[in-house]
Amino acid sequence: IGSFIGFLSGLVGIGGGIFLSPLLHLSGDYDQKRIPGLTSVFILVNTLVGASVFWFANGFSFPKVFIWCLIAVIIGAFLGHRFTVGGKWKYMAKLLSGIIIAIVGIRLILC
Repeated sequence: IGSFIGFLSGLVGIGGGIFLSPLLHLSGDYDQKRIPGLTSVFILVNTLVGASVFWFANGFSFPKVFIWCLIAVIIGAFLGHRFTVGGKWKYMAKLLSGIIIAIVGIRLILC
């Protein structure tokens, strides 16, 4: 399954977590609180491998965009935690997830 997710992710140009989460949910082996933790580890390892390949190919130069990505990750983690903790925020989390998936779908269609 991991190889298939990796192949599909590379084929469409998006992260594998978006494919892993529904598969874990459909398997019925994990509850909804454990799935984000598992996919977060998957995405972290995937990102570290991608970043190391990028740095190896570019002579280990420190990209300036890394700082902006780090800030975005911190803000995203804070907002993600905030949206999923309270019951009133769950609708907002679903809405934002839907918007992100729609953007990815449009990107796939146009590119």
